[in-house]
Amino acid sequence: MDSRVSTIVEHLEGLGFPFEAADNCPWLEAVEASFGLQLPEPYRSLIQAYRFPEFDVPGFEAFSNLGDGSGYDISHAPFQDPGLCEWLLPRRYLQIGRPEFANYDPICFDMKSSKQTPQIVRIDHEDILLCRKHVNVRVVSESFVSLVFAGVA
Repeated sequence: MDSRVSTIVEHLEGLGFPFEAADNCPWLEAVEASFGLQLPEPYRSLIQAYRFPEFDVPGFEAFSNLGDGSGYDISHAPFQDPGLCEWLLPRRYLQIGRPEFANYDPICFDMKSSKQTPQIVRIDHEDILLCRKHVNVRVVSESFVSLVFAGVA
């Protein structure tokens, strides 16, 4: 397991979010197959080792990892809107949450920026769904770890 995971969990538990240690994550393989890419570290190790409900840091609400197939779970949420999914995945954007306050813009790993430490981007969902020629993609954090500790820039 990635050594940064325990620091991330300790930080988020300190903010009041519950995390439960788990031996495995049987849905991880299906999620990665649907993405067509392996999730980057330390996010992948976090998903493998812990179950957790949605958590939020300033500007970001992460999908839960309970494997319950709900509309807020990593096992289902990134794939529930075909219009977004069909646009994001070929461009190597892996959705892991949304902005806080129920905004619909996807927050994603930009796997084109780096396979090891991809940037986190926010993408304007209206630009995608309205098939605009220019889709607004904005870097909101340099890494998942930075996102968890500092929120969206």
